Amino acid sequence: MIRQIALFFIFAIVSAPGMASIEIPLYEKGSDVFYLSGSIDGLGETEFLLDTGAGYSAISDKSLRILEQKTDVRYLRSLNSRLANGWVSKVEIYSIGRVEIGQECVLNNVEVAVVPGLSRNILGLNALRQMGHFSISFSPLALTVGRCQ
Repeated sequence: MIRQIALFFIFAIVSAPGMASIEIPLYEKGSDVFYLSGSIDGLGETEFLLDTGAGYSAISDKSLRILEQKTDVRYLRSLNSRLANGWVSKVEIYSIGRVEIGQECVLNNVEVAVVPGLSRNILGLNALRQMGHFSISFSPLALTVGRCQ
């Protein structure tokens, strides 16, 4: 009886609605980093550098100015952040309304660090955390996530 209950419980978890994974294609551009396509409400189509070492997703100050004119962005806080070059810099954190990753994954109210002069958008751990579990496969090259909003 206990075994039957345990098997039912496992089956219910595996087959629960919303548990299906979503596969998002990744691509390389002649380097050892991965990119993915997406869009940011107010900016349009863009690409993101996938950075599992970044605590926050990031956009440039130029992108922020455009978003402030076109959408409802909210300032949240400032914090000291260690950048990839090892320097510590003060960055401002904003919430942006909607980010689409690939063609099937929508994230709402994504916190982003605004980095002056940033040359590309970064998809960091905070956005990946919103997607539940994630994994990267190399054949095919893809980011697989557990959920999107």
